Parts: sequence; C-alpha cells; structure tokens
Amino acid sequence: MLVKTYSQKLTQRIESVNSNLCVGLDPRVEQIDGDFETFVLNLIDETISSAACYKPNAAYFEALGSKGYAIMERII
Repeated sequence: MLVKTYSQKLTQRIESVNSNLCVGLDPRVEQIDGDFETFVLNLIDETISSAACYKPNAAYFEALGSKGYAIMERII
C-alpha cells in the first residue's frame, strides 16, 4: 500500500473541491454565543464543500485549558 504524503493529500483535496481555501479556526470565546465546540464544528460543516484545509490556531483553543486541547484534538 502506497502511503500518500501530506502534500499529495492536500493537492488531491484542492483538486477535489476546486479551491485552495484554507479556513483559519480562530474562535474567540468572548464572541461566541453558545458552545465553543459546536461553533467550531458548525464552521467546519458550513465550509467543508469549498475548503481545501483548516488551520486551527492553537492559542484560541489553549485559552480553554484542557477542554480546549480536547476539542482541538477531536477536530484534527
């Protein structure tokens, strides 16, 4: 079985969605009305058809302590 590199996977995804959009996940807790994880998952759901990739900004997740780390781990 041939293992694809990250670059190969990204190229395939870019071609698949016909876009090189990278969505930054920089959720600011104080600006979110509701659950942090739900907000992030909804953002991903809303952009999945046109996003080639996502870049979670660890600092925003780390601000929530262990809960934030767990959320970031699940979305990655």
